[in-house]
Amino acid sequence: MMHPQRVTAAMLLAAAGWSAGAWGQLHSADEAIQSAGRAAHFGSAVCGFTADQVAHYKAKLRASTPEANDFDYQWNYGWTQQERSLLQYQTLRTTNPQAYAERAKGDCNRLRFRIKNTRAAASGGGPETTKP
Repeated sequence: MMHPQRVTAAMLLAAAGWSAGAWGQLHSADEAIQSAGRAAHFGSAVCGFTADQVAHYKAKLRASTPEANDFDYQWNYGWTQQERSLLQYQTLRTTNPQAYAERAKGDCNRLRFRIKNTRAAASGGGPETTKP
């Protein structure tokens, strides 16, 4: 026979575990969206991504993260946070153009790969091939 205190404790632990898991998923989605917003800003400023390409990436990401809490807020927060890194890139461009070109090329290639392999949840297919 189980004691009522043990049953209550077990139920609270199970609920806490589910809540932590659900919070972790939402938190993870929020972080992914912020990261994508930073990446899109970087792509726009350094890699030459057009507004249409950024919008396409944003729409694809929105479709792949239906569990997101407030997609636009998280995206805009990430976009704004990228300003610090962009200032560093501008300094590097001025002080060492060759290092800037090499770093930008590598970072832009990685970003293009990341965007290319973002899957929209609704598509159900393989990676999309649209290049920014």
